[in-house]
Amino acid sequence: MSGKIELGERIGTWARRMAPAALVVVISVGGIIDGQASGLPASAATAAIPPVGSYVTPGTVGFLGNPATLKQYRPGGAVPPGCEAETYGVRCDQANLTLDSVHLTGGLYWTGTGNLTITNSIIEGGSSWITIYAAATSNAQTAKITVTNSTLRWQPGLTYPSGYDVAPIWTRGTQALIVQHCDLSGMPQGIDPGGNSVIQGNYIHDLVQNSKSKTNPTHLDGLFSQGGANILIVNNYIDAPALGAVTAALFIQGDGGNTETGIKIYANYLSGGAYVLRNETGKSVDVVNNTFGSGMYGYVSSLKGYTGTYGVWSGNVTTKGVPVLHP
Repeated sequence: MSGKIELGERIGTWARRMAPAALVVVISVGGIIDGQASGLPASAATAAIPPVGSYVTPGTVGFLGNPATLKQYRPGGAVPPGCEAETYGVRCDQANLTLDSVHLTGGLYWTGTGNLTITNSIIEGGSSWITIYAAATSNAQTAKITVTNSTLRWQPGLTYPSGYDVAPIWTRGTQALIVQHCDLSGMPQGIDPGGNSVIQGNYIHDLVQNSKSKTNPTHLDGLFSQGGANILIVNNYIDAPALGAVTAALFIQGDGGNTETGIKIYANYLSGGAYVLRNETGKSVDVVNNTFGSGMYGYVSSLKGYTGTYGVWSGNVTTKGVPVLHP
């Protein structure tokens, strides 16, 4: 194994860059929506859109057990079988990697091209700039990064370094992210899903402004979709600062190549950002039964000058129950 970390082309501050309850939709990402949110089995091909207000709340997701019961891994200490400690975190080169009930401190650097699965765990960054980094530039077509019932964060008491604008899960490949019932915090981004991802029932909060420049801050986002089709965003609680340096609680900005289709935003709590929701490139994005907190300038940014469009827009309200209108 090499001690050199390949930072890749994505590092650094980016240059910006009440639906009826009976409404049923086909979930185009393989029916992945679990019984906790939908009342239907995970294998169901269809699911009712959850009602407004059914999002998770702070403190109800992530690893909720006793940390002392977890297997402890860290650079300078024990590491998972087949992995090694490096200065930038714990490095694992297995094609497929599964971690269950672990507390891994310092960050996970994974080079596999298959599936990464993390359950019932705490993963903390702190050795370099990563919390979970999938470093392979190519991967199997069906590869997934699946994280459930886990807490992903920057190590408490440590300052996140300047010059990086990433989320707790960061990949150089094209794996779908299946992230359910997790607590994500402590970095400039909350989560950045690509195509065929499911982001369900997560608490995203405490984004970190790591720029040392008052005139050139890092642009933060709660959820930042940078391209890809068929993304389901459902029942999350996304709480970003209501500041101009926060692009949005939920931001869609892909390559504009007509690939951002099939994005569904259902029954989330969305708060913060210059605007709470900003869609620059998503095509016919469905926005249903969401609750909007406050943004610095408003709830939803204008589509003027962008290729983004909205499809179904229904049941979206403010925290006071006032309808949020289609932009």
